[in-house]
Amino acid sequence: FASLGYVDSATPSTLAYSDAGKYVRDAKRNPAVSALITTPELASEAEGIAGLIIADKPRDAFYQLHELW
Repeated sequence: FASLGYVDSATPSTLAYSDAGKYVRDAKRNPAVSALITTPELASEAEGIAGLIIADKPRDAFYQLHELW
């Protein structure tokens, strides 16, 4: 990934997060999302996304990374 954003980002190579199935599906449909942070429960739904990070609290993990970016 080259940038951080949400699952509807238009920026190529975006790392996004999802803590709900709807947003995993949105990320899978968005070719700009190259990596996703999601929960262990939703990880199987994220098949096909090149980079997958599993976290108990994806939103918190995303914003911790955002603070360092």
